[in-house]
Amino acid sequence: MRRLEGPASWGLRASTILRAVVAVAGCALLVAWSEGAAAEDGPAEARRVLREAGLQEVEGRWLLPAEKRLLARFRAADDWLRDAQEADRQLAARAEPQRRIQNERERLTARRQQLQEALAERSSDELERQLRQVESRLEALAREQISPTAHVELPEVRAATIRSIGHWQRLLVLKSTAGRRTLELQRRYEALSADERVRAALQTLDAGERLGSGEAFDRWRDKLAGIGADRDKRWPVYRENGRWRCGLILSEKYATTVTIFADDEQQPYPLWLPASVLQAADIEIPAEARYLTLNLPDGRRVSTRVLRFGYLRLGPHQVGGAEVLALSPDDEDLGGQITLEFLKRSGLRLDVSHLPAIVAR
Repeated sequence: MRRLEGPASWGLRASTILRAVVAVAGCALLVAWSEGAAAEDGPAEARRVLREAGLQEVEGRWLLPAEKRLLARFRAADDWLRDAQEADRQLAARAEPQRRIQNERERLTARRQQLQEALAERSSDELERQLRQVESRLEALAREQISPTAHVELPEVRAATIRSIGHWQRLLVLKSTAGRRTLELQRRYEALSADERVRAALQTLDAGERLGSGEAFDRWRDKLAGIGADRDKRWPVYRENGRWRCGLILSEKYATTVTIFADDEQQPYPLWLPASVLQAADIEIPAEARYLTLNLPDGRRVSTRVLRFGYLRLGPHQVGGAEVLALSPDDEDLGGQITLEFLKRSGLRLDVSHLPAIVAR
């Protein structure tokens, strides 16, 4: 005979059914969560792949850090040019009163000579009066005029000269390296474009056409090509602690400042650069570079390595075949120096009569 189910049996069945329903629902939730997590992990994984490839996300595009830095320099070039030209205008304005004084002195000196010659031939009260006026004016002008050396040592003149040198050097380095840097970037982006993992990651992010900035580098290079073309060939120098200082560009990629050492043909002095400058310029000392020990006038012995540069640049002036001594880190305090005799052999000269003082051909 079939046994009837009582309330206790009904409760057991209900409990079993409930657990089954919960289990099914839990599985469904787990599947839904897993699918959602996978959807979220897709973009996250794609970004990780791109970052491992050396890329950075900038406004929805994926750039190499080298391009970010180059674009920042390109965009700063207008400011550098404007500031360089403004510094040059300040220097010209500061020099103009002294130029007027010098021009008037030269004119009056010639006039005094004429009057003296005329008086030597015949006595004349009028000529003597004119001569006294000329000499009085020359004395007044002499009091107003300052020497070119004193002029460049004026704080405002020194500051404007340093700004001019600094900005022009930044522009010249950027101008000379822009082509090489953009070519290197192009090659690296081509390699990244051929990387299947990078392509897949960009597609996951719907950024297939967003590798690199998309900037037209030719436009920047063309713009830089014209910078400085209308500037004269005079490279300003300044005085600091009683010494002449000038800007120097190494291997077209690093700008520094060096002291101009006053040597001569009978006692020529070497060019040298500190280890920190060479390191910053990414210039390695070849293993075969010969050693040379210098005996300085104060008795100090300085150990150096002999380097040869294809050329150096002093602003617009390119100097080829330069032999430079690399100082050791222990002699960092000597700083960098270039010499008058080196300038002369390179067809250059230090003109301290100019306002401001310059290196020129």
